[in-house]
Amino acid sequence: PGHRDLHAFSAYSVKKEIQGSAQLAAIKDLYFPVLQRLDANIVRIDKMEELYIQVVVAGDRDMITKAADLSSQGDKAFAEISQLYPGKEGQVAHLRSDLKSYQELATKTSSAFLDQTGGDMEALTGSMNKALAAVRADLAAFRKASYDEFVATLAGSEHDAHVRLFMGLA
Repeated sequence: PGHRDLHAFSAYSVKKEIQGSAQLAAIKDLYFPVLQRLDANIVRIDKMEELYIQVVVAGDRDMITKAADLSSQGDKAFAEISQLYPGKEGQVAHLRSDLKSYQELATKTSSAFLDQTGGDMEALTGSMNKALAAVRADLAAFRKASYDEFVATLAGSEHDAHVRLFMGLA
């Protein structure tokens, strides 16, 4: 009977080892690339805001094109996250929509400033700032949730390793 128990434990250990290395692979292949892209998009959004301010302050229309390029890069990063992160497509689609709304409103607002169209600048600016706040808040919440999931996965793999070590010593 002792031999059978040892065999069962060995099978359990091997299975847990495989699961543990799968968890570590998930951490490396999923969470790192996702968090990296989210952080890059946080930086891109800050840079976009700076560019739109430059449009108005310096009267430099080229900054609108640069901001649109950053928005495209950000959208591409979100598309990659959607591919990498199963089950999160809906949340990522929402982030992509947030980014697009902000980019469109900021382009419209900064162009109106340059063109001196005299439109309701207060309303445009308010909408743009609301869109910026929304994209930042939603992105920060998604990043925090992703990071928390990463930490939980890591804690799970560490716990399994401790159990295996304890069972091995017992």
